[in-house]
Parts: sequence; C-alpha cells; structure tokens
Amino acid sequence: MTGRDGSVSVSDLKSSRRDGVALYAQWNTDFAPGGLHVVGDPETAPRLVTAQCWGEYPDMRVKVQGPDDVVLVAESDTTVMMLDLPDLGLIEFIPPPVSYEWNPNGIDMYIDMGTGSNHSEAERLPQGTGIAQGGILIRMKVTCA
Repeated sequence: MTGRDGSVSVSDLKSSRRDGVALYAQWNTDFAPGGLHVVGDPETAPRLVTAQCWGEYPDMRVKVQGPDDVVLVAESDTTVMMLDLPDLGLIEFIPPPVSYEWNPNGIDMYIDMGTGSNHSEAERLPQGTGIAQGGILIRMKVTCA
C-alpha cells in the first residue's frame, strides 16, 4: 500500500534551530570505537528527510526516513511510536504526550528521550529497547498533503 508524500519542516515546538530538524539516536555499544554509536543527524536540512502519510486525521499514520536509514513510524490512534535503527532494529517507545501533537495536517514533534538521570521519568527510554545508555532526539513537523 503506497502512501502520499508528506513534507518535513522545522517544528514550532521548542525548536533550538530554525533551519534543522532531527531524527537521531545514540547509544553505547561495541559497534563503534569508544563505545558510542550514532545514527541519523541531530541537525539535518529538512529536504534530506522524507515523509509518507496514510489516512486522514484522526486516523493518520506517518513514516519518516532520515540520514543513515533511520525510520520513524507514528500513528495517531496509539501512543506507541517505532524507530527502526541500523544495528539495533525496531525500537518501540512511548514519548511523553507533551512532546508531540497531532493535527489535521500531520504531527509536530519534539521528542528527547534517554537513559540518563537528566531525563524525567516520562522521558526515559524503557528497558529492553536495546539502548542501555544513550537516547533519541526527534524534532520536526510532518505535514501531510
């Protein structure tokens, strides 16, 4: 089933940069020297990120693909989002409700979740995600045509 093209732009929610979006994860593993593995890019030009949309609000689904083949899937009828990361595979997580907002045109996201004590309970990644130390950052607005 093919979707329709969406566009990615800088989010109006808490965005620290006006010209960059983020679809990014980092974790400590044996994959990289020094133990830090990074995929995606925390400061990406919106034109380098693609989006596909299915359905209409309030039953909408978006799939976003960024640098390093990082893929995010979000559906408006569930609080669970999925992030597909090279080497780790599919991660399911539940971002805090205040970190994203669905609307008739798409979704606005500023999701910053990690494993450290600098994150609140709601912002902590659940155990079993494969990210024992590290985190994810998703900052963008997806508009569906």
